Amino acid sequence: MAYACLLQEDTYSGTLDNPLSQNRYAYVMNDPVNYWDPTGRVPAEVRAQENFTEYVEVGNYQEQWYYDFQSHYTVGEQTQNYQEQVSEEAITLTWDVVTTVGWHYTATHRANLMEGGMLQPVNRSPEDHYWYETTRTGYEKVTTAEELMERNYETLIKHGEVPEGSTQVFSESMSFHNPQEKLKTLMKPGNFNILSYVLGKIKDNGTTNQLNKYTMGNQAYINKVNELVDKNGAYNTLELIMDDVEFREEDFNNMKYSYDERYREFYQKFNELVLSRNPKSYKGYRHTDDNPAPHFYYSDTFERAHYFRNKLNKAPQTLEELIEFNKNNPDKQWKLLKPIKSAFHMNTSVYNVKFVSYDGHFEGVYNKERQLLTKENNPIDMGTYNLVDASDGGGHNKYDVTPYYEFGNVKEIEGLGMGEEASRAFNNWYDYKFGNENDFKYKQSPRENYSEIKSQIEQYKPVPTMHKLPLPELPSL
Repeated sequence: MAYACLLQEDTYSGTLDNPLSQNRYAYVMNDPVNYWDPTGRVPAEVRAQENFTEYVEVGNYQEQWYYDFQSHYTVGEQTQNYQEQVSEEAITLTWDVVTTVGWHYTATHRANLMEGGMLQPVNRSPEDHYWYETTRTGYEKVTTAEELMERNYETLIKHGEVPEGSTQVFSESMSFHNPQEKLKTLMKPGNFNILSYVLGKIKDNGTTNQLNKYTMGNQAYINKVNELVDKNGAYNTLELIMDDVEFREEDFNNMKYSYDERYREFYQKFNELVLSRNPKSYKGYRHTDDNPAPHFYYSDTFERAHYFRNKLNKAPQTLEELIEFNKNNPDKQWKLLKPIKSAFHMNTSVYNVKFVSYDGHFEGVYNKERQLLTKENNPIDMGTYNLVDASDGGGHNKYDVTPYYEFGNVKEIEGLGMGEEASRAFNNWYDYKFGNENDFKYKQSPRENYSEIKSQIEQYKPVPTMHKLPLPELPSL
């Protein structure tokens, strides 16, 4: 076995948490089989997630490589150097977050640029190339004694325990012969709810349930949400919004499917509140032999908001309806994703295809029968609502993708973790790409199925407008 090293030091100094990266004479940490680093740095084109061409010096000629962007993702995130300082006035937490991100490109060696400028074509198959970058970010969180007291008070209210010193507003009970029918009447949207009223009276003079006085998504509703944010904070207000939707689900669905402008105002405000803070919050120590340091976990409110996204998602029920929508709405068309980007939704069938809405918030995954996958018929592969458009790679991974690895799509089926989910997606894509025709359920292969759908979609793509320049006037003879 032979080993090789660089003749001069790499300009990249490495990171403290990865000692191998600090050896400036080692090429890609002595693992060239799995890593590739032609420049020693992440190129600007990679950071911008753009396709690009690069020339690499090899002796007396240059290799021409073309890079096709595939994905930008978070490899891992760790919390380190946690410290806690407690005084009579406040609790101060400090910690570092070490995040490693990666860029996946398909690279093709297309030609060699020879001396004299001649370009010699090269016939080689594409290969996968990756770039990685690790960033350490320091954080500080100061919680005053007053904030801590208020938080404890709200927790007691949330779990139904009345704090000492509270004044009883009233006590009311009711009895009925047919519990099921009576409860349906009591819980019907718009009806008076005793428990909500009592908790509302105890907490902040009844503001808890004042949202249901307004039409969902209209300006008065948004103004009231803003008022509650000022009083209770963004994530407490998220809880109130989700409670309101559960109490008035019929009104919510009516807005969602019949009033586009109101619904857009509603989900944009919901996004704003979720994105107003880091989804993870410190909860306490979890001592283990391997990792005695405290951890940061997703807050309970964020977990609830993650599953609530399924209510927010909206897509045509069939592929035919989607195609018809694209035909009639050239400026708001659904976009068909490449199979490699649909692989996370191919766990039950490699024939599944994925679309995203024009603004990147809504997803639609359709099976071979061209039916929309939903929580009811396929909770594993269904699409859902994106809090952040996928074009914002960092935000999308932070608020949508990484939580999916932990929570999954629905509460009944938790995520398998980033490594397992990514491995499963790669296997799905491989089966789609290279599967034997005899292995498929239908006569039409998944690749043929995708091509057929793609051709149907592309026939309604808007054609770029060509502007003709006026011809110059010729001088008269």
